[in-house]
Parts: sequence; C-alpha cells; structure tokens
Amino acid sequence: SIAIASFGIPTLIATLGTAGIFRGIMLTFIGSSFISDIPVGLDNFATADLLQVQPENGTLARLHVLIIPIVIITILVSLLLNRTMFGRSVYALGGGVEATRRLGISVKRTQAKIYMLVGALSGLAGILYVSLQRKANPYDLAGSELDIIAAVVLGGASIMGGYGTVFGTVLGVILISLIKNNLILLGVSGSWQRAAVGALLLIGITVQAINESRKAKNRRVSTSDEAA
Repeated sequence: SIAIASFGIPTLIATLGTAGIFRGIMLTFIGSSFISDIPVGLDNFATADLLQVQPENGTLARLHVLIIPIVIITILVSLLLNRTMFGRSVYALGGGVEATRRLGISVKRTQAKIYMLVGALSGLAGILYVSLQRKANPYDLAGSELDIIAAVVLGGASIMGGYGTVFGTVLGVILISLIKNNLILLGVSGSWQRAAVGALLLIGITVQAINESRKAKNRRVSTSDEAA
C-alpha cells in the first residue's frame, strides 16, 4: 500500500512484485516442504460441518462450517463499499484519480486503506485455507492470480475501474470453481484448464470493452443532439 500510494507504482506491478518477493523469502526459509502440524483449533475447524443431509440410498451431503465466515465477510465488505463514505471513495477512485482529487477525497489515504484492507482479508483467507486443507504448503495457490482476475471480471467488475460488486465477485468465483471442477471430472489436464480460464478472461474483457465503446458512442451522440 505504501508503494502504490506514496510512489504511484501501478497496482498490478506492485502486487505481483511484492508477491514474488514474499514468496521467494518464504521458500528460502521454509523450503518446499509443507507443514502438517497445525493448531488443534484449526484442525477441528477443518472437520466441522454446519449441516449434514443423508438421503435414502444416497451420498452424504455436507455443508462445511467455512460457509459462515465467508457469508459474514461478504456481507460486511458489501456494506462497507455501498453504505460508507470510504466505499464511495473506492468507487470514485476506480473511476479516475484526478476526478477523485477534485471531489476533495485524499487519494493516497484511500489507496492506503484499500490495500491494508485487502492485505488483511488475504491473510484471513490464507488462515481459512490452511485450516481447510489441514496443512500449509508453500506451493498451494501459486499461479492462481489468473483465476482470481477471471472471477472478478466474470462477476461484472469493470477492468477499467469504477464498477463492481462483492456479490458479483462471489458468483464469479463460484462459476470459475464449477468450470474447473467439471473439467477435472471430464479428465481435462491442468494445462487446458488454465487455457479455459484464460479464454474466459479474454471473453469477459472483450465484452466489457465493447460495452464501454457503445456507452462512449451513445454519450457522444447525446452530446451532439443537445448541442444541435
């Protein structure tokens, strides 16, 4: 957050750069071995179910307790973005830095808050993931950045900035997960799975670009009509 807010480094470059630095440091000190000795509380959490349904002559259906923190975080972040001044500042910043400054919003302060919040949520997500897997593997989730970006874009967030919803992103994550799970069931290799996610990302960005082009054209037509 300091690099982005203070030095104006592009968000994507700063994110990938710092991720590479911390991953390299982690692998240097931890190595390639995974840690299976996790706290008892996390281990119990990994095996806890919120609901179990056993149909007659059917497979046991389980709803993991992990759904509770996911729902709580989704609702809280959605309220934060839609019902607070900070949330409005986030959307304004996504729409344009200069326009945000003209509104009297501190760009650096808002950027710092955004990335501190994202860092905290990422750390919490890491803890939940480790508890679910019952181990900490330094190579887990490596290269999953493409899946995350694709889920956000397919969830309706504008790659140009200024628009997006938490619930849309959740739906995008569910869609990507369903697609990858079905590809696994079909016996599709991991390489082709990544190719499919990349294709979905390109399709989502292309659709957004076409919509933005149409909106810009309509605005120009409306302006011309008003001037006439």
